[in-house]
Amino acid sequence: MWGGKIAGALLATSNLLHFFTEEKLRLLERYADLMCLAFSHQDFVDVSYLDLATLPDWQIQQTYFRLFRQRVNEEYKRSVQHGSLQELAHVEVTVRQKIEGELLQLTPLPSRLETIEG
Repeated sequence: MWGGKIAGALLATSNLLHFFTEEKLRLLERYADLMCLAFSHQDFVDVSYLDLATLPDWQIQQTYFRLFRQRVNEEYKRSVQHGSLQELAHVEVTVRQKIEGELLQLTPLPSRLETIEG
């Protein structure tokens, strides 16, 4: 975060209880500050542009992403059949956006609102 703007997120996890001591948390904070130096000022966007929501458990997400390549191939074939040949990278983005929408539909609306408001 820089001047109320954000360029990304740092996620640190552990399967050990009480792993993140105060010392480790301070180290992570310093690391995040250091990572900010890797970005240029233009890379940071206003926090108001973010629309955060809670996604379903990873096991549920995995069932959707397991079929990612198959869905990309099908979408690409459709674009060829309709004469609107698209670059593979564009098709991949389209499929990711569709999966995102489908996963968000699985999250109850009150949970999504709590995340946005809270």
